[in-house]
Amino acid sequence: MKICHIIANPTVGGAEKYALYLSEETKKSGNEVSFVLGSKGPLYDQCQTRSTNTQGKLSNVTCLPARQECQIVPMRSSFNPFLVMGSSLKLKKIFTEKKIDIVHTHFLREQSLVIGSKIFGSKIKLVRTFHRLDQFNLKMKPILWLYRKKTDSFIAVSDITAKYMVENGIKKEKITTIYNGAPEIKTEKHEKAMGYLGRVVAEKGILDFVKENDGILKENRLVIAGEGEDLSEIKKLRDTKNLNIEILGRVDDLSEFFSKISLLILPTKGESTFPLSVTEAFSAGVPVLSFDVEPISTIVKESRSGELVGLGNFKKMGQEAGRLLNNEAEIDKMSALARKLYQKKFTVSAMWRKTESLYKKLLSDKNSVSRIQD
Repeated sequence: MKICHIIANPTVGGAEKYALYLSEETKKSGNEVSFVLGSKGPLYDQCQTRSTNTQGKLSNVTCLPARQECQIVPMRSSFNPFLVMGSSLKLKKIFTEKKIDIVHTHFLREQSLVIGSKIFGSKIKLVRTFHRLDQFNLKMKPILWLYRKKTDSFIAVSDITAKYMVENGIKKEKITTIYNGAPEIKTEKHEKAMGYLGRVVAEKGILDFVKENDGILKENRLVIAGEGEDLSEIKKLRDTKNLNIEILGRVDDLSEFFSKISLLILPTKGESTFPLSVTEAFSAGVPVLSFDVEPISTIVKESRSGELVGLGNFKKMGQEAGRLLNNEAEIDKMSALARKLYQKKFTVSAMWRKTESLYKKLLSDKNSVSRIQD
């Protein structure tokens, strides 16, 4: 099979790491994989070097065999039909020249442009993974029928996501639920600290957490790994209030990050999907402290691999983090359960096996139609 991942924003967030993890397994299975990005950036750089290793070090990722396998096509968000048409035609040319079988998209913009390429005659199969729920809004409503028709299969990263998709008109038979997988992340130790991993933006809630927990953050260390517009405000609060916050910025070596913490906090105001950072934490044997929102709450409750607090109660989350950090026995117990859950459900190989099965089914259906037409 020849698989192409399309990503407009060349950062290395959860969705981008998901694509990188999948691409490594794709190659291991004897298939070909390539990327088309909207511009150069951190993701482009990572696609040019070596492959991920068992430590989860994305700084050495070789998702691609050679530099030319990562191409750039401008994918600006625009209502100008000529700009959209130009990008779609460029994608169609790439898919045709490289004889791509499956195009895997991760966000709405890329999905739109690939649908455009199909309208212009691309013979690929289109898969879309829902990393966040961004398609069902009023602006999209008039053309949702086209997205449903031209996308061959949708991947939901949780049962809750799949249910939401069905409620918004996507046929159940077009949806496959495949939980995020992460590479095995090994750490020799875990320091006594809480950590946050992800984009440092308003919707993720980390700034609100810092604002509400002066006392807790004077007594306990918070390690922040990630970049975003709220980082400057967090730095200002840290410096003016003398808070115990370590800011790492973008982190390539996940084993180093998880060795610095013994608890991952997830102060997201309303996570509707299943964030990759949780899977990575479980892989490293780090329990999760989250708001009580689905699908995280069900998994945490069933596995006892973390703790939950009421949605939006940042103060309570801080208090619970402080309590857990001072209860080594409880942390150790949850850590062992988190690691056990990872090995059972959230490995990259498990994610790939289900994704590969979906790819093969789509191509089998395609070949069946081709034989009938012949």
